[in-house]
Amino acid sequence: MRLTLGYTAIFGLILLIFAAVSYGLLAHSMDAALNTTLNDLAVRLASTYHSSDGQIHWQEFPPPNRTTNGNWLLGACGIMILINSQGNVVQTYGPLTSSAIAQIKALEQTNAAVNSYLDYSITTTPACAQARIQYRILATPVRNNGQVVATLLVGISLQQIDNGKELLFRIILAAMLITLIVAIFTGYRMAVKATNPIRAITRAANEISETGLSRRLHLKSEDELGELAATFDHMLDRLEVAFARQRQFTADASHELRTPLTVVNLEVNRALSRRRSLEEYERALAIVQAENEHMTRLVNDLLMLARADAGQTIFKLEAVDLSDLAIEVIERLTPMAQQEQIVLAPGELPELQVRGDRSYLTRMLTNVVENAIKYTRGTGDRVCIATRESSKGAKGWGIIQVADNGPGIAAEHLPYLFDRFYRADEARHAAEKVPLASQREESGGSGLGLSIAQWIAQAHGGNIKVYSTPASGSTFELWLPLQQSQDHIPLVSDDCS
Repeated sequence: MRLTLGYTAIFGLILLIFAAVSYGLLAHSMDAALNTTLNDLAVRLASTYHSSDGQIHWQEFPPPNRTTNGNWLLGACGIMILINSQGNVVQTYGPLTSSAIAQIKALEQTNAAVNSYLDYSITTTPACAQARIQYRILATPVRNNGQVVATLLVGISLQQIDNGKELLFRIILAAMLITLIVAIFTGYRMAVKATNPIRAITRAANEISETGLSRRLHLKSEDELGELAATFDHMLDRLEVAFARQRQFTADASHELRTPLTVVNLEVNRALSRRRSLEEYERALAIVQAENEHMTRLVNDLLMLARADAGQTIFKLEAVDLSDLAIEVIERLTPMAQQEQIVLAPGELPELQVRGDRSYLTRMLTNVVENAIKYTRGTGDRVCIATRESSKGAKGWGIIQVADNGPGIAAEHLPYLFDRFYRADEARHAAEKVPLASQREESGGSGLGLSIAQWIAQAHGGNIKVYSTPASGSTFELWLPLQQSQDHIPLVSDDCS
């Protein structure tokens, strides 16, 4: 309604200005036409002046048709007064009373200028329908042989032109009112129709809750509001996915934390149920310690991901050589690989400088290598780490390649490989009993390692790519932008093939 009233007020103001200008121009045109008619009439009458009798003989003009009487030139309410050079009224015509003649004569003497138009209200005789009529009077000199011999006063009633102006005013006023009414009605309908999508969006927003994000507008419109509704639907899609992931993340985290707590509770209750030997107490404490370490690692991983989601992680950027990083991780994880009877082999390791946080990049590569060792165990016997460089677009990239000859990953699992707790989901559906911490570590951990690795790579402007074929092993490539972007020629050979 405010929108309708607002533009109606503006439209009404514009319409009022237009009507006022139009009325003024038309009224001025009517006045000009009346003056022209009056001037032509005065000239024609003055041309019929005869010096012999000092009279105006307007009857000399033939009537336009035979039915018109001799008064056709001036009409029933037209007036004419002829004043000679001595100031005496010698001839009159029209519904003039003696007092009106005296007033007009005095008016002419007061306004001595000739060819001037004077508006004057005159009391008329009963010959006209109205007792008092507004006249426009023109004083014109009458010449004979080049000399002014008299003054001719010719008047035309303004009643007709006043009626015309009044009719014009009423027509314009009626047109304005009708136009404004139509504008208000049509504008309100258009405003309601235009704002319906906004009301729909408002209702949808009020009806949406965390558990009811499936509502969509599906507004089929190609204007700005349709674009807004489509954006709103896309936002709801993202929110629904985000809330679903949050609920799944909460459920997975609760499950992962509940498992060690259950183990700890079982061991403590078992140890306290009766007096036991020193060896049995030591075994219970060792299990509790292992579960505590597992929960500590899990909580630290969750805290790291929570800070990453909140954008609160601060990186200490420095120059990092990917070859040194790879060697450091190989040295640290070699004992773990030997325990699993896996060869952790280095490939070609050219020096590649990137800019990043060394501790986080080490954590990234460690998680990927640990994942390769755990899943290669029992099927394969080799994990290879190599570095190479490549050019993609305008950037130079440093690539750390981690390849194994393990069982590989099925294609249907690849899209979810970096989802949080993905490995834990599979373990949860497959397990029928509560596993110990050592058993969970051997089965692949909590499923947060690859998620953390991907986040670290993306936070440094890179990414992780996976290539895998079942029964043929898997290859993880960690892409990081080089510190100085130059044109690099990619290596054709695969160091870990």
